[in-house]
Amino acid sequence: MFTDAKMRDEALLRECRSPGEERGEGKLREGTDVHGRRGGGPTRAELAACVAGLQEEMEVLRRRLDEAEALAESRKKLLEEMEKELAEKNEESARFRADFHNFRQRTERDAARLRELAAERAVTLLIPVLDNLDRAIAAAQADDPLLKGVSMVRKQFFGALQELGVSAITCDGAFDPAVHEAVALVPVQDPARDGQIVQELQKGYLLGGKVLRAAQVHVGRFQADSDSEEE
Repeated sequence: MFTDAKMRDEALLRECRSPGEERGEGKLREGTDVHGRRGGGPTRAELAACVAGLQEEMEVLRRRLDEAEALAESRKKLLEEMEKELAEKNEESARFRADFHNFRQRTERDAARLRELAAERAVTLLIPVLDNLDRAIAAAQADDPLLKGVSMVRKQFFGALQELGVSAITCDGAFDPAVHEAVALVPVQDPARDGQIVQELQKGYLLGGKVLRAAQVHVGRFQADSDSEEE
């Protein structure tokens, strides 16, 4: 950029000289134009002053251009720093959101677990009351006027336990060691009843699919008659 300006200045100076001066034939006479004519044309001093003014303006423009480039570079660096800081803030915000999401999930799991433990403890304490109601119903006479009332209380009480997620273990069919406790093996004559529950001694209960208390039962065991074995 500086070389182009210098070349333009030199061209302008060459235009300001007469042909004879370029060949070293002398200087312009005072009061004559570049072609040696007298008249109202600019003098060499005026042209030199014009060129000097132009050079000065160009120098000012170059300085302003340099300042503008320096300012642009400074703002570019500032913009890069702001973009970097914004990226860091976005990354930090993303980590914070992920941590908060994990914390909320963990809190919800812990709260659900606490509710399960509280319900399990409450039900464990209440099941013996249900057992006593069952014993009272089993021991009452059919014509006892209190039997109907106790049966209604038992039904209402078990309904409240069902609201907490309690369910009774079924004791019809095959023995299941996961939910049944075999108290004794009872001989049976029917081979189809081998391994089947033949009697329920104590009810068992589940809470949300988890065994609170296994049902105590008698399990059938097939034994062939001695006469059949001899034959």
